[in-house]
Amino acid sequence: MLLQFLALSDTAWYADVIFPESTYLERQDPAEVMSGICPVVVYRQPVIKPLHDTKPTLDIVQGLAKRLNLSQYFDFTIEQWVNAQLKELPLETPVDYLKKHGIYAPPGFPKYGTTLNAEHRFVTKSGKIELFSERLQELGYDPLPIYQSPTPPPAGMLRLILGRKAYFTHANSTNNPWLNAFDSENRLWLNPVTADSLGVADGQLVEATSTVGSVRLKAKITQEIRPDCTFMLHGFGKRAKWQRLTAGVGACDAQILETAWDKVSGNAALHETFVKVRRA
Repeated sequence: MLLQFLALSDTAWYADVIFPESTYLERQDPAEVMSGICPVVVYRQPVIKPLHDTKPTLDIVQGLAKRLNLSQYFDFTIEQWVNAQLKELPLETPVDYLKKHGIYAPPGFPKYGTTLNAEHRFVTKSGKIELFSERLQELGYDPLPIYQSPTPPPAGMLRLILGRKAYFTHANSTNNPWLNAFDSENRLWLNPVTADSLGVADGQLVEATSTVGSVRLKAKITQEIRPDCTFMLHGFGKRAKWQRLTAGVGACDAQILETAWDKVSGNAALHETFVKVRRA
C-alpha cells in the first residue's frame, strides 16, 4: 500500500510505505480549472520552500517509475506539464500571464454580480434555471420535488448529526497544536430535556450505539440541539498514536455512522444514523 500524506493519519496507519509529500503551499502543482458561472484557470505555485524532507507528487511518482523501469512515461518536469496545459489559452505567454494575475477568465463570460445576457445557457436540458426538471422527469423522478419530512427516530433513539468547524479541514488538522487549542475534544451534544431523561450531566461520559458500532465520549448539555437529535464534531478519536493530540481523545464518528445515500443524486446521506445514548 502506497500513500502520500500531509499528516500521519489513521489511514496512513494501515500503509506499508508512506511518502512525505510537500504541502500545496510548498510545491508547484498543475493548473486547475474551476467551473461555475464564470469558469477560470487557476495557477498554483509555491509560496514557501519545503520546511522538511518532503517531495512534490511528481518527484515521488518519477522515483517510483525509475524503480519500476517506467521512467520513459514520466520524462517531463512540472513546468513542462503546466506549459502543455496552458498552451491552448489565447494568450501570448500564458504562464507569465498567470504568474502575474493568478487566474485566467475567458472573455465574454458573465461575472458574478452582473446581469446575464439572453444567449447564456446553463448546464440544464433547457439551458435555463430549472425549477421543474425535465431530466428528472425522464428518469422517473418527481420533476418538482415536494418536501417530505425525514423519518423520525425510533423510540428511545436520537438522530445523529455530524459536522465540522471552520478552523478544521475535514479531519486533517485537528492534531495541529494551534488549531487544536480552539477545540481539543469533541463531545456528544444533548438537549437538556433529553439529558435529564437519560440522567446525564454535563461532562459525564456517555456511550452512543448504532447498528454498526458504539463510541464513548463526554456529554455537552446545550439548548443548541433538538431533543430528538444529538451531534458530535468530526475529526477526533484517532487510533494512530502519532496523532498525539487526538489519539484516543473524544470519539470517531465513522465508528457509528451507517451507510446511507440519496436515491436520486447518489450523494452520501450523513444524517440518517440513529443512536441509543446511555451513561457509560
